Amino acid sequence: MKYFLKKDLRNCIPRFILSYFRWAGFVDASGQLIKTSFVSYTLDFIVLFTCIDTLISILVSYDSSEVKLDIIFMSSLALTTIVWYRMRYKKKSTTNFLQKFDGTSSHSHEKKFNVLVFLTLCIPAIYSACIICGMNKSEAGLFFIYGYEIEYISIQNIIVAIKSFCDYTVYPTFGNIVALLYIFLCLHCSDYLNNLTRKVDKYSPKDFTPSKQIDILKGRAEIYDILVNTERIFSFPIFSIIVANVLMLSSISGSFLISDWSNTEYIWKIERIFYGTNACLYVTSILWAAGTVSIEMRKFKEIFHYKTHLKLLCKYSEEQLHLKMDLMNEPDFLLTGWNVIHLGRSTILCLIGTLLTYTVLVINTHGEKEN
Repeated sequence: MKYFLKKDLRNCIPRFILSYFRWAGFVDASGQLIKTSFVSYTLDFIVLFTCIDTLISILVSYDSSEVKLDIIFMSSLALTTIVWYRMRYKKKSTTNFLQKFDGTSSHSHEKKFNVLVFLTLCIPAIYSACIICGMNKSEAGLFFIYGYEIEYISIQNIIVAIKSFCDYTVYPTFGNIVALLYIFLCLHCSDYLNNLTRKVDKYSPKDFTPSKQIDILKGRAEIYDILVNTERIFSFPIFSIIVANVLMLSSISGSFLISDWSNTEYIWKIERIFYGTNACLYVTSILWAAGTVSIEMRKFKEIFHYKTHLKLLCKYSEEQLHLKMDLMNEPDFLLTGWNVIHLGRSTILCLIGTLLTYTVLVINTHGEKEN
């Protein structure tokens, strides 16, 4: 345990994710307490300000035709805010877990995830620029300045830029960073399990002795411990992020079918493109990565069972039999979202079905109102 506490987090997870978590106050940052505390408190203020500002803007610019989308967006923002403070509350547990996490075999993913985090942090600026370029003065006043129009266009653009940047930074950028860390952990565990599976497969029945079987199972136990802690710390945040994105995606998919795209205001087009694409990508990625863990765990059990079975046919050993039975009687490990949904590839199909059902209900409701 002393070794783990002295271990440098920089050797465990992608640098950009770690930097984000440190400045946000989700992990302890020794030696930078004053700077990180100031930044984390500033970010707390931005999160609260964005929630209050968004609520006021929705009330001021109330439109009955867009009320569903407004409610969904506010719900998604509220869920993200809950996750933010939940991660702050779990700071000590997260720090201890990441310090214990062995990232020696995850270098193949580190550069990819650093690039993904960098791009993710750049998107709010791109979103803000798109909003400024396409909005007219009245739209900017209605959606970002509580219905008022500012005479000086430069000042108005600055206000719109800051607010739109903060909006997209809180939701969905924050949830995306948490999702990227979760995906990274899943892929690391999957790679490690895959390496163990290939290692077992290379053994001949004669060479697959009980001592080597125990060494293999020790490696698997380390990964199992990582997965258990991942489930304990990230289960609720990932569930909230998935729900927020599914709500957003369902609302946007429904609005595409009940509204005329050519007559839709520019700001709604931009929001639907950015938020819809983001929700689709991250929900699919989370479920795909979590499902990969279950698949690799099942492959390991199958090949281990096969090799120990061949070994028992060659030479019976009670120790080997116990090792085999203990592993095979163990239930399959499944990552979950707050014990509500199972995170796997099959869940993607379930969500698609849910979206289609929701869309049909929205169309029917809209049709009944028109009649």
